[in-house]
This record gives sequence, C-alpha cells and structure tokens, in this order.
Amino acid sequence: MYGRCGVISDAKDVFFAMKEPDLISWNSLLAGLCHHGYGEKVVKLFDELRRTKIQPDKNTFISVVSACSHSGLVIEGVKYFDLMRKLYPGHPISMNLYASMVDMFARLGYIYEAEAFIRNMPVEPGPSMYKCLLSGCKLHGNIEVGEWASHRLLEQYPNDAATDLYSSVEFTGDTRVLG
Repeated sequence: MYGRCGVISDAKDVFFAMKEPDLISWNSLLAGLCHHGYGEKVVKLFDELRRTKIQPDKNTFISVVSACSHSGLVIEGVKYFDLMRKLYPGHPISMNLYASMVDMFARLGYIYEAEAFIRNMPVEPGPSMYKCLLSGCKLHGNIEVGEWASHRLLEQYPNDAATDLYSSVEFTGDTRVLG
C-alpha cells in the first residue's frame, strides 16, 4: 500500500522489518519502486530476491522489465527477459511481459529491435504491442516502421474502437480527430 501511494521509504521500512517476506511482499515493493521511477533500485532489489529461496513469477518480471524500460536499462531488460525464459522453459510468457519488452525497445529508440521482437513472437501480438511500437516510432521519427505497425494494427484489430483513432493520432500526429 505504501508503495502505491508513493511513500517508498515507509514501504521499504515495512518490507525490511519482515522476518521472511513472501513473493507478494517482494512484488509489491518492486512494483511500487517501478511505478515511482526507481529503476536501478528495482534491479538491485530483484538481485536480492534471486539470492533467496523465493522464485520470481511473471509479475516480478513485468515490474523489472518495466523498470528497465523507464530507466534506460535495455541490456538489463533483455537479460531479465531471457532469465525468465530460462527459469520457466515451456511456460507461456504473459502478453504483459511481451508488451513491456516492446515498450522498452521502442521507448529507448530501438525501433528495429522492437519490430523484430514483434515479428518473432511465438504468439499473435496484441494491439498494445503495436501501440507501444507506434509511440516509439513517433517519438524517434521512424516513419517506415510506424507505417508497418499502423497497418498491422488496423489489419489485425479493425473492430478495436481505439485502433483507428490511435493509429491516426499517434503516428500522424493529427489531433484534429480528437475534437
């Protein structure tokens, strides 16, 4: 609760006062730190978690990759994504984790890596992945990949109410459609 409210120092005090924090406690602190922009602290805390007997889950990895995305730690983000695949071979990776990876690449300017990641996914990419890529294309001025992502989004999700609007506003910057 403290982490979500932005009282990180209290969240850390409560966490470190616990004799044996469980995975929910670890995930809560990691998510709170991530949400408030403490990416490097998330990475350090995750490394502490790895030294315990507790196994991280998909929520743990989503927080860590998201923190890497928002802190410019692309190498670490890839490392933790690969670690999840090694720890849980054969288990499906959550769509949220895939979206976090696309967001990380696109946000940090690795547009072609984000595109390749989407193209090589073993599952059908969801609309959030294309939207993350479109945001990165707009931010970094990549028209070529932006057009590809916009086309794929409109082609695969034509009935998604936000798809057409998002594609036109996000990629072209035409905010007139918003009123």
